Amino acid sequence: MPVQGQSVLATGKWYKVAIQKNGVYKISYKTFKKMGFDVSKTDPRKIKIYGNEGGMLPQPNQTPRPEDLIENAILINGEGDGKFNSDDYILFYAQGADKYYFNESKEIVAYEKNLYADKNYYYITVAETNGKRITSDNAIPGNLPVVNSFQNFYYHEVDAYSELKSGREWFGERFDLTTELTLDAPLKNVVPGSSLKLVSGVMAKAFLTSSFSVSLNGFQSLTQNISAVPNDRYEVKGAVRNDTVSISANAISASGKSSQKIKYTYTKAPSGQSVGFLNFVLLQATQQLSLEDSQTSFRSLESVDNPASKFEIDNVSRSVSVWDVSNPYEPILMPTTQESGITAFTAVTSVLKEFVVFTSDVSAPELVGKVENQDLRGYATPQLVIITHPDFQLEAERLAEYRRSKNITTIVVTTEQVYNEFSSGRQDVTALRDFVKFLYDNSPSALKSILLIGKGSYDYKDRVVDNLNFVPVYESRNSLHPVDSYSSDDYFGFLEDNEGLWNESPAINHTMDVSVGRIPVKTEKEAKHVVDKIIQYESEAALQGYWQKEIVFVADDGDGNLHQDDADDLAETIDAGHAEFDVSKIYLDQFPQISNPGGEVSPETNEAIKQAFNKGALIINYTGHGGERLLAQERIFDDIMISKLENERWPLLVTATCEFGKADDPII
Repeated sequence: MPVQGQSVLATGKWYKVAIQKNGVYKISYKTFKKMGFDVSKTDPRKIKIYGNEGGMLPQPNQTPRPEDLIENAILINGEGDGKFNSDDYILFYAQGADKYYFNESKEIVAYEKNLYADKNYYYITVAETNGKRITSDNAIPGNLPVVNSFQNFYYHEVDAYSELKSGREWFGERFDLTTELTLDAPLKNVVPGSSLKLVSGVMAKAFLTSSFSVSLNGFQSLTQNISAVPNDRYEVKGAVRNDTVSISANAISASGKSSQKIKYTYTKAPSGQSVGFLNFVLLQATQQLSLEDSQTSFRSLESVDNPASKFEIDNVSRSVSVWDVSNPYEPILMPTTQESGITAFTAVTSVLKEFVVFTSDVSAPELVGKVENQDLRGYATPQLVIITHPDFQLEAERLAEYRRSKNITTIVVTTEQVYNEFSSGRQDVTALRDFVKFLYDNSPSALKSILLIGKGSYDYKDRVVDNLNFVPVYESRNSLHPVDSYSSDDYFGFLEDNEGLWNESPAINHTMDVSVGRIPVKTEKEAKHVVDKIIQYESEAALQGYWQKEIVFVADDGDGNLHQDDADDLAETIDAGHAEFDVSKIYLDQFPQISNPGGEVSPETNEAIKQAFNKGALIINYTGHGGERLLAQERIFDDIMISKLENERWPLLVTATCEFGKADDPII
């Protein structure tokens, strides 16, 4: 990642706006004034808008990405006199958080819903120099082939259900008590004789084969058979299927309709569990080119057959503009002609281009607020980077000051600051990684550790009630297999140029170039409590003592003594290589196990663990089975016991187990 000297946000006055979907947006005199700019002293020629295209940042480190916020070319009506008058306004093209592009080889739109954010952000400032402005193209003379159709699409995805409460993939509408769903795709003026393309993604949890039937306008168009899943605790919990089909517009009577009806019907398995889910659906159609509402974006496969084309846009009853937005950062104004409700323009079309036709009464962006000056790119690389949610910034600064007093160079940044500079304001786990890599690339030998302060959640978008997603955690692609789905902060330490993709099937191993830790606090009070403990642990002489030479190994029983053998191996390694430490063991099968209606329990094991905490140990290491709120089936060291601990000597607790604590679950 190239070194950047200074962020554009380092100086000047800035205001942030939010964008939900691609299109042209308008900032009026009143809106600009509402942002806090002094209109009477503003030369509109100095106004600049910065922001980056939508979509998630690429995981692979070597994939190119913006080095900072990019200035966008804009149009300001009436700026020529150097005054921002009451009837002047700004027009600019912006993209939302999702990303889509046209796959020319497959002749279909590829849509990527943003996992982390629903909005993209742009930044407005008044600078010392003139801003970047939209340029105009020249009309192409001659009798050119006429293009009056384009490929439009409807995309539907509702992320409402997470099967495992783990992983990044969510699913939508549930087919259980109700087994039918009808969607209206607002695709009208479909060209007769053209083809529609349907892409359907579904998931089912069924112990026997089940299926989805998809019809368009009442005509059966697709059947999706879903494989059965095993009825086993540690096996995959759902089967997915994605299919693409092409359907004749004539076969489903698509032409002449104001919308296309997509109906899903789920046929359950003949017995046992059987629940279906819609993941997503995309319907693409070729439509007559016309203006709908205040703007229409379009691209036409028909045009690429011609070196140059004449586009004719129907249903235009008032003055409009057409921009070429193939490069979203530098739209080009296309010269147009109007006649009998048709707007026409010419363009070079040897490659597929995207245009937008619009009136002057397009929507305004959503106002967000003022942005304080910041310059993360101006930092020298420290030994320790603390990335914190703004709620915990004061405590993060207190911890940083303590680290500096120990001659550890430390900086504190907030998640919001990182997003502003590295992902155009959008939440994105890769933005955090990219910031770390930026510092690492500047001085690889200097950076040693990353500390995240704030709990993460498998829910990036606050769909869960009382969600706690302060500093996002990396979630696996696999979201249906209880063994293969996971969350991890390791991702933030994969800093080599050939790393970052972290593929899962097949698995690709990466190496961590810095240590990464997290203090998963949920409140400012918790943050203060933890920072107090860290400082006290390291600085108070009364806490230092023999107990810091103790290492305790706790092991589960069963499984052919697998867990005890693992603990023994670790203990022997310590004995052989580190004689300065004293090793003790608490093995579950050493203690009585008592049967009760809720299963077996082992009070004496719990008492031994409690005494180990009270006596003090440098490390307490557990190997064995575990749940979210307890260890082992015998309910040792559960959340009730933890809440009653009063030890004043704090060990490092290591748990080699399943799900214990489940750090990405907001209710734990």
